[in-house]
Amino acid sequence: MNTCLLDLGNTRFKWILRKNLGKGPVRRANYAEGNPVETVINALSQGPVFDRLLVSSVRSSAFNAALQLRYPQKIQMIRITDSELMPLAYEDTSQFGIDRYLAALGARECYSLPLIVVDAGTAVTFDVVNAKGAHLGGCIFPGLQLLRQSLLNGTEGVENIDSIGAQLLAKSTAEGVAAGTLTGYGAGVEGVIQALQASLDGAANVILTGGDAELLQECLTRPVPVDPLLIFHGMNLIDSESL
Repeated sequence: MNTCLLDLGNTRFKWILRKNLGKGPVRRANYAEGNPVETVINALSQGPVFDRLLVSSVRSSAFNAALQLRYPQKIQMIRITDSELMPLAYEDTSQFGIDRYLAALGARECYSLPLIVVDAGTAVTFDVVNAKGAHLGGCIFPGLQLLRQSLLNGTEGVENIDSIGAQLLAKSTAEGVAAGTLTGYGAGVEGVIQALQASLDGAANVILTGGDAELLQECLTRPVPVDPLLIFHGMNLIDSESL
């Protein structure tokens, strides 16, 4: 049976056949405005062919329900309650994103402990797993686009800055916003990482994942590996547990 692993983020989604995990390419796409569900369906229809669809989603319940209607016999939505592989530090686990859980679970399987998982997307989430494999908790920092949007909302005459270079000695408002937010983004994330490492006596692996992981990697002052497959490894573990 061909099982497709599908990760539905807030602004992007990605998918891969389970049998190709660690071997084949990960396919990625952004949601189209207006009908994001159709964006996913159209992307999946272009291949590869699958018999079963295993889904991690942080989208709304309405979005998930619409997708389930299109694949009634094939789809399975993963929930934290589906697994007892890694108990969470959160008192109310319903507040903990399935993407964070799967990324931490996948990292725990693939890397030596203790570790800090940094998932850079719409928001940047940090999760700590100690030397015994227990989840200790984590924190959340705004993603780069959120930082820029919050500043642009109060700045007249500046619109698209995504393609502007980040020179700190900027010669225009747009360049200044691009440079300041990118530099602050990297410094802020690095500061959180350092604080979390200090709480673990400085000895912890740091792993980056998420849609902006490679961009974030370039902003940090020390080398940190990027692993785009963490969520998929977590999905694979939960699915294997249920077999």
